[in-house]
Amino acid sequence: MMLLFFILAMLFILHAQFLIRNIVFGTYESTFFQFTQSYLFDRHIATLSLLFTVLCAAAFTVSYRYIYGQRLQPVQLAPVTGNNIDAIMRICLFFGLTQATANFALAYISGFQYQAMAETLESSAFIFELRIIFLLCFSYLSLNVAPRTLWRGHQYRFFRLVVFVYTLSVLVVQSRSRVFELLAVPIFAYLMWSGDKVRWRYIGALLIALTVPNLIVLGRLGMPGSFGALMSGLFSIEYSVILNNILGGAIEHRYVVQEPLTFLKSLWLIIPSPVRTLLGIEVIKSEAYDALVHIADVRNGGYSMLAEMFQNFGWWSFLVFALMGWIIGWLNKRAFYVGHADIFAAMAPLIYTGFILGLRNDFGVFLKFAIQLLLIALFLRVLTPRAALKAVTPASTRSDSKPK
Repeated sequence: MMLLFFILAMLFILHAQFLIRNIVFGTYESTFFQFTQSYLFDRHIATLSLLFTVLCAAAFTVSYRYIYGQRLQPVQLAPVTGNNIDAIMRICLFFGLTQATANFALAYISGFQYQAMAETLESSAFIFELRIIFLLCFSYLSLNVAPRTLWRGHQYRFFRLVVFVYTLSVLVVQSRSRVFELLAVPIFAYLMWSGDKVRWRYIGALLIALTVPNLIVLGRLGMPGSFGALMSGLFSIEYSVILNNILGGAIEHRYVVQEPLTFLKSLWLIIPSPVRTLLGIEVIKSEAYDALVHIADVRNGGYSMLAEMFQNFGWWSFLVFALMGWIIGWLNKRAFYVGHADIFAAMAPLIYTGFILGLRNDFGVFLKFAIQLLLIALFLRVLTPRAALKAVTPASTRSDSKPK
């Protein structure tokens, strides 16, 4: 249940912890390196925001535990063959190298300036979104080849080199979300191979890992003037006040723009950008986003999935979180049978990380990513034909050898 714990921890860090401090201690400011952000709403709105956050988290938890709790039962699954592994490996290596090359080229052309790189990433999104193919193949290999074999085996040396080069490329681009989605794949797989248990050492590692995004952002902001400021910044939370201001704005001004399902316009982004340009399709997001961002006085980007759910569904949003908990729990249950994970089970860590990243973005971005991922999985499914089904249990799937 470590995977569930991490999602709840992120909801607590991004939303609940500041709201609790505001309600109990009257805290209304938060500092992130040299930036100070102020909470714009009163204690009543903070209380409603906290109740809404807890309600959505509880709905997600109940739904997730219900479906994921069935993972220990024997099921009929097809074993993964060596041919499957080899086919996916070739695709993984190709897209890993091409995406790493694209990242290094982007950094060089942009003069290693973050703002210029971010603008190019947005204008040439299609090229860089092909990384999803690499990540899906990486996930498939991580769930079907035991960690000791994948990360130490002689036959996977070139694979490890490609992963290292790709990791270096996303660090050069200074994209925290891409670093997170990459590192989450082997961590997710390791937890599955280990039985997905909550352990104190995992919690300690999580606390240390929370400083990594702040280390990456130093490449944009520069080093603070003192060691104390550096330590304070590393252990601060950038988005907490921003996200709670957006959520508070949604609760206080829900109908500032009356538009059904604000995230639907974002689904046009599923169409590759070259095709959209050819057809003259311009994606204009809902005015509700700009209106709420203005109310929350957010100037440097970011949004809140919780706020958007409240905009669209009000207090019934917990049903949407229950549905997402069921879907993520179902995918994670499939991924729990390591060594027998098909390409759809390999979607699990990517949907999981996409949901976490979506907590600080609009829901349309997460939904678009999930649909793109499903389409790619359907295509790759043709390359990984299934063998005959056989009954397996979680214990029987955890072998330390490459599939035959």
